[in-house]
Amino acid sequence: AGGNNKRPRPGDGHDGGAPPPPMPGSLLSGGHDEVINVYNLRRNGQDGEIKTPGGLGMPTCCSFAPPGTAGPASAPPTHALFGTASGKIVILRRRDWSVQHVLSGHDGGGVGCLAVHPTGRMALSGGRRDGKIVLWDLTKGRLAFAHRLPKTGRGGTRDAVGHIVWSGDGSRYAYCHGTKVTARDVSTGEDLLDVDLPGRVNQLAFVGGPEGMFVACACDD
Repeated sequence: AGGNNKRPRPGDGHDGGAPPPPMPGSLLSGGHDEVINVYNLRRNGQDGEIKTPGGLGMPTCCSFAPPGTAGPASAPPTHALFGTASGKIVILRRRDWSVQHVLSGHDGGGVGCLAVHPTGRMALSGGRRDGKIVLWDLTKGRLAFAHRLPKTGRGGTRDAVGHIVWSGDGSRYAYCHGTKVTARDVSTGEDLLDVDLPGRVNQLAFVGGPEGMFVACACDD
């Protein structure tokens, strides 16, 4: 894989788009200008920018790998991933921001969401129009499994996958599409939760406590 990537350099930001949740110390954000900005949260400044490889379109979502979601014990990130409007996922080596792989698995409409497993060894992505949830083997740089959502409505279309999230220990994952939320056990494939809510679901988070594991949902209503 390859592309017209650039090593980070000082810049003034980008036009459009909103940043994803940060990991400790670093933040990536992408917008309509097809540039990913790299920010250093410890210095409260920008470290540089990365140009999206030619022809792949604007970045739509991004994450570090490992993502740093396991707290202080998390391994430092060695790579970064970002999804694009063309449906491709680009894997960058963080040391020099060189392109390591360009993964293909989504049809037209682009990648809507991306979640890297706490170990950094695999990732899930959701399509904006194809209704596909794809599991990626990041150790081999290839597609491991794909699940397509059922068709809805008279037009036979599929919902966009709105958000995907792993639990902190990586044993569960949850995703939403339209008003529906599903949580699944990784080892057994069993659905732990499958509900239809009153409003469209935009974002999910696993919340653990003394009473067990819960899924928090941010909805339109």
